[in-house]
Amino acid sequence: MSSFPVKTCILGLFCISALGMAGLAAGQQAAAPADDSPSTAAFKAADAQMVTALGAPMTGNSDKDFLSDLIAHDQGDIAIAKIALRFSADRDLRSLADDIISARQKEIEKLTKMKGR
Repeated sequence: MSSFPVKTCILGLFCISALGMAGLAAGQQAAAPADDSPSTAAFKAADAQMVTALGAPMTGNSDKDFLSDLIAHDQGDIAIAKIALRFSADRDLRSLADDIISARQKEIEKLTKMKGR
């Protein structure tokens, strides 16, 4: 049995992931291998767009910042659900993607109204 601390490994992976996301949020582009499938390229582009949206400057108003982050996440959910609809042949997955799009659009409308108060 290894004596390597699992918590250290998990924390290290989290930190590496967070640093990578911070770089993307700062405007760096993730290099896509030339052999990415069209769906992989689409998912990577959607991920990068969401990370950019999450990197928007904070206002100092915790309520509005919370709502802005929720909206960005919901928009990301919609983007990847649309990719699933474009590339998946699985009926259950396509149904799930449709449900996600519908639910997130309604949530974005509600959050946007709350943000405007």
